[in-house]
Amino acid sequence: MGPGPAPQLVLRQLLGPCIGLDFALSIGFDTGPSNQFDKFSSILVPREGRCQVTSFTRSDPPPPSVKKKKKNKVIAEQDATPN
Repeated sequence: MGPGPAPQLVLRQLLGPCIGLDFALSIGFDTGPSNQFDKFSSILVPREGRCQVTSFTRSDPPPPSVKKKKKNKVIAEQDATPN
């Protein structure tokens, strides 16, 4: 069995703030009778409640990350430079 289709990135918009979603260790999805996650679905956050989805927008993948220079290396080079 080969790999499936590439995943699509989707931005979701919620009806309002979703308390606890940023720090949730687990979440659930309520798809209702359609059994499809769509604009009528909800995200369930344990001990916080339900967050109603209002829309979806397809998104391009994020740009590739750029490696940053290590700050410690620059400081070490400055310390080794004679005054």
